Amino acid sequence: MVEMIRKHNLRNVSKINEIEISLDRYVRWATGEGLKVADTKVNLGCQMGFLELRGEIGRVDVTSTGYRAVLLGKVPDGWEQQLRMPLIQIAVALMYGRPPDKTEVGFQELDASNLATRIYSERQIQKAQHKFMALGRILRRVEKANKPHSGGTLP
Repeated sequence: MVEMIRKHNLRNVSKINEIEISLDRYVRWATGEGLKVADTKVNLGCQMGFLELRGEIGRVDVTSTGYRAVLLGKVPDGWEQQLRMPLIQIAVALMYGRPPDKTEVGFQELDASNLATRIYSERQIQKAQHKFMALGRILRRVEKANKPHSGGTLP
């Protein structure tokens, strides 16, 4: 911890105490849960039509039933309805060679509180993929419409 404080030149004592408390909570939770981490800071890059789903998954866990992709940070309201969540589930399942119905996806706060996960059905995943690809087709049409035409004169 001292090394991290030096590295980031932290001087705010209350912020340092807050970080130490969060880290302690996280370690106690992980130890109590018997957490098995498969990977951290996982970069996603999954091409779907014209668009590519990109981002970073904070942690991928091995659970008793499969895998769990966890986005670290405050759990947003309505996260279960976000288009990205079933897409992340299928992307992580494919990356780790696991069945999508055995791959959870969700959020957890940095101090290990509020772990919230779910598994989307195959139908929900397909619906999200179709929406994402439709969005890509719309963006592609807009891009083509806004490209300058060669050989034409500019106003």
